[in-house]
Amino acid sequence: MGQALLQAGLNHTHSGNLSALDPADPSRFWVTASGAPLGRLGAADLVCVRLADLGVEAGGRPSSETPTHRAVLGLTGARSCAHAHCLAGTLLGYEDPARPLFLRPAGRGGEDLPAARRFDPPDFWGRRLLGPVPVVSLKEGWCSSEEMVAVLSRALGESPLVLVAGHGPFCRGESLAACLRLLCVFEQSARTALLLARAGRPATPRTPGGLPGGLAAEGCLPRPEPPAPAAGRFAAWAEALFLLGLSAFGTGSASVRGLKGEMSFLPAAAAPRGWGLRLLRLRLDEEPAGLDVALHRTVHTRTPYRACILAPAPHAIAAAAGAAGSEILPVDDEARHAGVRLPVVAAEALSAAPEASPLPRLLQDGGGCLLLEGLGILGCGRERLAEAALAVSVAERVCRLRAEIGLNHRLLGTPPPGRFEGGPPGGGRPPGESGC
Repeated sequence: MGQALLQAGLNHTHSGNLSALDPADPSRFWVTASGAPLGRLGAADLVCVRLADLGVEAGGRPSSETPTHRAVLGLTGARSCAHAHCLAGTLLGYEDPARPLFLRPAGRGGEDLPAARRFDPPDFWGRRLLGPVPVVSLKEGWCSSEEMVAVLSRALGESPLVLVAGHGPFCRGESLAACLRLLCVFEQSARTALLLARAGRPATPRTPGGLPGGLAAEGCLPRPEPPAPAAGRFAAWAEALFLLGLSAFGTGSASVRGLKGEMSFLPAAAAPRGWGLRLLRLRLDEEPAGLDVALHRTVHTRTPYRACILAPAPHAIAAAAGAAGSEILPVDDEARHAGVRLPVVAAEALSAAPEASPLPRLLQDGGGCLLLEGLGILGCGRERLAEAALAVSVAERVCRLRAEIGLNHRLLGTPPPGRFEGGPPGGGRPPGESGC
């Protein structure tokens, strides 16, 4: 898990700390040592501590935040605790309370927490897996002061993840894998919020709601073990989704249609190498178990595509906000050569009956790829997962490149993205073609 946090950019070489109850003896827990390199942990970097009195039973000097970990691990259902220094998530706390951009008053139940505010994730995944995130400010500072222990133990009793302003997020879970997902989803939601604000787009894009079943991915976290043989062909693309930031750990999904009226479905599709993937075999004539399954089922029953990936990439969610019914056009030669045109589908379309869904037609219009408002990229391949991965990767790069060109336009006075939709820089735009 420490290596995964480093790969995802949620820590630098020696930041953050982790803890977990001893599975054989719940009266003690293990915590990372002070100054331990989370990306390269070894046995010497772990310390065994007694819950009763914080006495060290094995190892060296525990993290300075061990008292906070002890308090969190005492909460019902909390078997693990993690703290990271993710950049976008921490950045949310640096705003003027008199001119809020990302944070709102905590509301009922948070009035007696120090300067309590909350962050409402703007994406479907953050809303579903995190909910409102409490944000607290500490008068005494960090390093497990009595104030920090009291505030975080109370806040984490009500929410799975809490942001300490100026310091970073803490979370608790039933496993380290659950904590890793929470931290990665939080950072994904924070990046999305920052991109929306910088582009002047709606702070809270519409997301699909009222759909029964939630997400099949919610209870299907990968575990740190070799992938099962049946998941082998999915493993490389699961790693790519994670390492390229196309999906937070434990989000997104992938599928391949079989020959007997079924599909191989991978929920929680983004994972580092070496994390076992839970591959499901689902019949296409059965009622879908959740929103992600329903999307893949629509692709496999109503389009010619046999492979499909759903990736909640922040740049794509930000690009689609407020743009339903339009297209996001490429500004680079690679995407033009790939034939990419990205229709933006409104969140409401996802609740339509399968026979009335506009997704099949729009997928064809987009050459096997489109943007789903609040959800991310839906990329498809006619035969192989590699084709779907290519569609998702190119689509994310289009959205990222347009965002960077737009930022340069606003800050540096360079041309806007629409200038480059018809050809390379300097080539102008064909007469009559408008910007996106």
